[in-house]
Amino acid sequence: MKNAGDAKLIDVILDTNVIISGMGWGGTPGKIIELWKKGKIKMCISAEILEEYLEVLQRGIKPPKDYQWFIRLLEQSRNTKIIKPVKHFKIIKEDPDDNIFLDCAVAGKVKYIISGDRHLLDLKLFKGTKIMEPDEFLRKLL
Repeated sequence: MKNAGDAKLIDVILDTNVIISGMGWGGTPGKIIELWKKGKIKMCISAEILEEYLEVLQRGIKPPKDYQWFIRLLEQSRNTKIIKPVKHFKIIKEDPDDNIFLDCAVAGKVKYIISGDRHLLDLKLFKGTKIMEPDEFLRKLL
């Protein structure tokens, strides 16, 4: 695994379900968030992804004070990459909101989307981006 001092970290997109699970229950998604916090991976987000993260967090899953660290880390971290997609895909018809992760992945040439969402996972690969569950990602990375 690459360290924070390495020139190139692995670019990943974390689906909202991985963020919420990692912050609320820990487990494998929590380990992936820790890797990001420690500078072992680079989290890629777009404005649309950030908006979805915040919308779900603000639904009251956790009190705001419990996720302010997450927002600060997104804004200030060298381990976060902001991507501005120019192309918008309409691949996932069953849950169109999931397409924002594909948009971001293609625009940023992101290596992995980590998700627990069947709509994304069923794709397995999209334009060079591998889509996998948190457990599979950790096994591959470590």
